[in-house]
Amino acid sequence: MPKPEISLKHPHDSFFKKLFDNEENIRDFLKAYLPKSLAQYIDFESIKISDTEKENKKHKKYYLDLSVDCQIQETQSKIYIIFEHKSYQDKLTLMQVLNYCLTIWEAEIENNQDYLTPIIPYIFSQ
Repeated sequence: MPKPEISLKHPHDSFFKKLFDNEENIRDFLKAYLPKSLAQYIDFESIKISDTEKENKKHKKYYLDLSVDCQIQETQSKIYIIFEHKSYQDKLTLMQVLNYCLTIWEAEIENNQDYLTPIIPYIFSQ
């Protein structure tokens, strides 16, 4: 995956993407900010940055700011962690994140997946 460059037009967004383009930074963040009751079960070494391009049923493409796959210890499960960055106030951010979740789950249903993957969203805003 190519490393994002810092954009002078969108420095906050570029900084966010550059910071979280590193799986070690993501591990450190999640270890610090996930509830301990959940963090104890996550295999932090399994964390991988996943494809951020998603498509809904209407074939509209969405690009998540950042999505991470990881395994739950002692099982072959996974969770998604979505990081959404907003450099401006947007009253529809929660709807946007919900739409991301629905898009992921709809794809899993279409692929006859046995379960819907749990998703933990983090929203960063200034």
